[in-house]
Amino acid sequence: MTHTFRSADTVFHNPSGEKWVLAYGDAEHVSPCGWPGGRADAKDCTLIKAGTDLEYVQMVLNWRMRTPGDYRTEKCKAIRLPGEEVMA
Repeated sequence: MTHTFRSADTVFHNPSGEKWVLAYGDAEHVSPCGWPGGRADAKDCTLIKAGTDLEYVQMVLNWRMRTPGDYRTEKCKAIRLPGEEVMA
């Protein structure tokens, strides 16, 4: 079973040998914080530490305020956090 990653999780990216804090993550892809932006297959990562619920919310809100057009910003804008209304 594949782990569903989320913003603020810390993972080990097996191909690069690097430890990443995630700006965005799901069951298929992950995107690390930092520059340059990138995206990797979630199957290539191992969870080191799950972010807390507070860290998750803070990370999503932080990325929402960043440069429009960045993949991570757009993915975080699409996340509905607890308590947010879905606009029809």
